[in-house]
Amino acid sequence: MLAHDLGNQWCGLCYIAPMATLIGFFEWLGKQKGLRNAVGDFARTALRDASFPREVASLDALLDYVRAMPKSSAQTVAIARTSYRDYERSVSPPPRV
Repeated sequence: MLAHDLGNQWCGLCYIAPMATLIGFFEWLGKQKGLRNAVGDFARTALRDASFPREVASLDALLDYVRAMPKSSAQTVAIARTSYRDYERSVSPPPRV
């Protein structure tokens, strides 16, 4: 992860907007729907899925849901994992120096 002095965060090739307050994964994912990458695709799919859990408490809970989806694949699980880790980085406080 690259970060510069403005507090913006970067994940690989995609920009992750810093979150001022702690928000849930589903709300964070909704803010990613405009991205033109796999995380954005996953966000748009999740927002269209009426049964997608609105209160995801952990990476394991998210992966359990994704693995149970009818058209789930190893790629979908990997994207879900990446999305959740991006979320965790965006809402965690910066390390103390």
